[in-house]
Amino acid sequence: MENNQISKEQINDIIKELWNKVYTPSQFGKELKEKYNIKVKEILAKKLVK
Repeated sequence: MENNQISKEQINDIIKELWNKVYTPSQFGKELKEKYNIKVKEILAKKLVK
């Protein structure tokens, strides 16, 4: 899944799911990168996640 193929809402849903699993910030980044191929730095730079 590329960043340009995923919506802000989908990213927020993924983050909410990980939050409910009580992930640490580093676990968030690792999971987003490995499982969803989402580069956290690019998302934050685009201000998709608030």
